[in-house]
Amino acid sequence: MRTSGFFCLILLAAASSGTVAQSVTATKSGLAEPKRSQDWFRRASDRMTLRSPGSHPFHLRVRFHAYAGEELLAPGEKTQFIAGDGTYDETWLEPHHWRREVTLADYHAVEAESNGTRKMNSSSDYEPSRVLMLVDYLFTPIGEDLTNGSLRAMNWKIDHVSSGALGLVRLSTVMTANQRAKYSDSYYFFPNGDLAMKNVGGVVAAWSDAFAYEGRAVPKRLTIKCGERELLTADISVESVDHMELASFDLAGGAADPGMTLRKLQGSEVKIPDLLPLMGAIAALRSPATAFFATGIVDRSGAFREVEVLLAPDLTNAVAIIHALRATRGKPATVSHTPCEYVMHWQFL
Repeated sequence: MRTSGFFCLILLAAASSGTVAQSVTATKSGLAEPKRSQDWFRRASDRMTLRSPGSHPFHLRVRFHAYAGEELLAPGEKTQFIAGDGTYDETWLEPHHWRREVTLADYHAVEAESNGTRKMNSSSDYEPSRVLMLVDYLFTPIGEDLTNGSLRAMNWKIDHVSSGALGLVRLSTVMTANQRAKYSDSYYFFPNGDLAMKNVGGVVAAWSDAFAYEGRAVPKRLTIKCGERELLTADISVESVDHMELASFDLAGGAADPGMTLRKLQGSEVKIPDLLPLMGAIAALRSPATAFFATGIVDRSGAFREVEVLLAPDLTNAVAIIHALRATRGKPATVSHTPCEYVMHWQFL
């Protein structure tokens, strides 16, 4: 389906501070607080992971609303965004026996694995960006680069902050771009280790009203914002399931191509083409005052779609750059030699 590529032209300042607008009351776990940042990430990931071997079967229901992004459209130009109300349903019995279904506007897809075969039926070979966003945050609220023992998970600053009467533990990392700007990511945890909020690349996700399901923490509400703009909101419920008719897992058609899947593909699986020549031409459009952060999808044909501005301290020349990105076509990424979607991020300063 897709993975994430990160093309850093110049680092853009991203806000690292914030408050948790929606939160749950933390309960004390009785465990000592981890001293290392990688242990905070792993503990929270383990608490929020429903799909590991030996996990209890579940039926997950999500009702979400997808908002259009800031596209800097010209007068009369139509939005590319697929937005509106959507649903995501997943029945999971074991690692190789599950079914997922998502609907957003005219897009509908069903993916299932059983009897050693994974199949997928969809109304389009393009998966909307807000569907990608939802599935990523449902599956990996903490990125796998922070839970797989990589150097990125280490040596984050750990401090205690408060939002009203609520105390939180913040992990943050700052990398200086130049004398005028810093780029920062932050994760906020409840004292019991559950993830409350994260700010990565200026996109803030907050989990609230968490409840326990078979020893795992499941939030009832997920809110994803950039500044004051909402990108996606979701209401989540989960219930136990012990049996489901096998016919519902057996989709029509043959096995799905490796690049067609609702799950997040790992970076090691995906071959991303060299986009440097294309990006160099687009970077030449910027002026020294240009400062913004943008993201978009590169589809299976290599076209850039649903490109949006996330943070924009200074939009000088940004319209020209965003229009150039939307008009760009390169080579698609591949997984096992089949095309797949992936998410691109651009930072200009």
